[in-house]
Amino acid sequence: MRCDSVIEALLAASSLSSLLSLILVVIAIGVVLYIVFRFGQFIVKIIIGILVNSIVGFVVLVLLNLIFNLGIPFSTGVLVATAIFGLPAVGTLIVLKTIGGVALAMLL
Repeated sequence: MRCDSVIEALLAASSLSSLLSLILVVIAIGVVLYIVFRFGQFIVKIIIGILVNSIVGFVVLVLLNLIFNLGIPFSTGVLVATAIFGLPAVGTLIVLKTIGGVALAMLL
């Protein structure tokens, strides 16, 4: 008789520990998903900001070239600088173009 009660106690403890381990696993998965979601959201915001800045930079560069006939060529260096830095690159290119074509030629 005692043996049966010991076995039942062990089975009850076993199911309790498996229930606790299941709860801990669910909590751990929830914490990991929360951290990944928050970090992923931060990365997406940064990427969207860079893309918007680059697109606005390209549009402004094209419009300024068309409207004011700046003569800034669409070379690889100019396009890479505008893609990476956006509007600050366009401002720098305009300043370099106004100072002289020699400084802009180094970027080409």
